[in-house]
Amino acid sequence: DAVYKIAAGKNSYEVIWKNNDPTHPVRSVAATSSDSIFWNCLDLLPVQMIKGKIYKSTTNNFIGRTVFTYKNEAFALTTNGVASYNETLQPLVSFTSKTNNAVTALIDAEENIWIGTWEGLLKFRKISFQQYSLQQSNHKEVFSMLERKNGDLLFGGNRGQVFSKQQDNIN
Repeated sequence: DAVYKIAAGKNSYEVIWKNNDPTHPVRSVAATSSDSIFWNCLDLLPVQMIKGKIYKSTTNNFIGRTVFTYKNEAFALTTNGVASYNETLQPLVSFTSKTNNAVTALIDAEENIWIGTWEGLLKFRKISFQQYSLQQSNHKEVFSMLERKNGDLLFGGNRGQVFSKQQDNIN
């Protein structure tokens, strides 16, 4: 029926926000600091309170399921996907083609997004591809590539240039 704050080492609590609609109970709460608190009520938009001022998201495309934090940032699991949450929802991944029954989510150390659903577990990689820039001012195209027997990769560029991958660089 509310969002409460319990101070460390105290035997008392403080009501931060009173819920006037018991048909939509508070489903989850997450805080990035004592002044920045996020919560989600059942089947409503996620809410943020910064220094006592309440902000609500405005799009019904992101009815909330739960809110959570990762590296001191807030995220919302919604009916459509996962969004970062800083006064507004910024979509990160969409799972509308995979499920509409997401229940929980987390972000792992590699920043992959895991979503628990009624149908199973979904994993979204932060990036599908890694882009490498060639260390030349002109002619950054790659037209051919091959792997040598020892595993070295060679990339053929414009004007007869050949590049190789060395650790995380293309030289």
